[in-house]
Amino acid sequence: MPDIYLRAVEIAQTNKRKALVFEDSKSGVEAAFQAGIDVIMVPDWLPPSKQEMDEVTAVLPNLEEALVFFTERNNRRKPNDHFDYHEPFC
Repeated sequence: MPDIYLRAVEIAQTNKRKALVFEDSKSGVEAAFQAGIDVIMVPDWLPPSKQEMDEVTAVLPNLEEALVFFTERNNRRKPNDHFDYHEPFC
C-alpha cells in the first residue's frame, strides 16, 4: 500500500517528484511505485524480478553505492543545471 509514502511526502511538505525511496523488498518497491515515487532498490537476498526492474529507477548492490550513484550524476551536470536524479540509470 502506497499510503506510507504518500503520508511521508505530505509530512515533508514536498511533492512526489522531489521524493526518492530506497527499498529492499518487493512489497516496498511496489508500494512506492504505486505512490508514483521513484525507487532505488537495494536487494536483500533475492535479485529483482523483471517487474521490479521495470518499476525502479536503479538497482544498487548496497547503500554505499548510492553516494557513487548521485556523485556520478552530479559530476555530469553543466554549471547552472539543477540536479535531477530522474535521468535513466545506466
